[in-house]
Amino acid sequence: MTPDLDARAVELLLPLVASWTGFHPDAIRRDALRRVARPLLGAMGRDELLARARDREPSVVHALEEGVAVGETYFFRQPEHFQHLAAVAAARAAAGAPAFRAWSAGCATGEEAYSIAATLDGAAGGAMRAEVLGTDLLQRNVRFAGAGAYGPWSFRERCPLLHPVSEGPWRFPGHGEVVEVSRRLRSLTAFSLANLLDPQPRLGEPFDAIFCRNVLVYFSADAARAALSSLVAALAPQGLLYLGPMDSSALPPGMVEAGPAGLNVYALEPPRSRPAAPSRRPGAG
Repeated sequence: MTPDLDARAVELLLPLVASWTGFHPDAIRRDALRRVARPLLGAMGRDELLARARDREPSVVHALEEGVAVGETYFFRQPEHFQHLAAVAAARAAAGAPAFRAWSAGCATGEEAYSIAATLDGAAGGAMRAEVLGTDLLQRNVRFAGAGAYGPWSFRERCPLLHPVSEGPWRFPGHGEVVEVSRRLRSLTAFSLANLLDPQPRLGEPFDAIFCRNVLVYFSADAARAALSSLVAALAPQGLLYLGPMDSSALPPGMVEAGPAGLNVYALEPPRSRPAAPSRRPGAG
């Protein structure tokens, strides 16, 4: 019989997993936590599992984090964000910018990251290099995103394909058919593991745009503030932060709205210019 966590062990693990991931304990499904714990219980006892979790042993942490997931994602979700990004990218390309770096933070299975790449590539018309990084907490999501093959659930009628994402047709006449992301978009997009609560210096140069949408809504208040601070710190001077409608109840610190009210797009607040010092007349003193 497959071992399972008892209710007491689940309640002891929940705050630990919440502290690692930033997710509020109420946003972590207990049945999902039991499911990912079963293979661990097959190799160690309940008490050993709890002890290793308290010690934050990496193999146990990564295994239990797999029970935390945001499952709802699809291509060009919230199309108004991609329309805004397209206008920004076209203006940057026209101004001679050589490249545009974007980060899909909490990319889940990658649809958002490829949507960003398609938008940047389409808007710039080849005049500006696009670089997109998608990161997620879960290894299974990173692997899925890197494969770049999607079924009907990743495409919704209410969110049309604003830019091509594949080289062939994207309709699904047969059961089980998938759409493969074009080689062009794959060449512009990379995926890696990252925890939004960790410092992000290893992600490279600052980003011109960061999408972190419908992720922070699952976080505790303290974790959301910490993640926002990390995201803002990763922005380039004219960088933009795109959030979901429920991700933040107030302007992120140091940010101003960069679009119409309710669009949830923010830019770094321009530095305030200091008033010029009064000139001194010769001989005054």
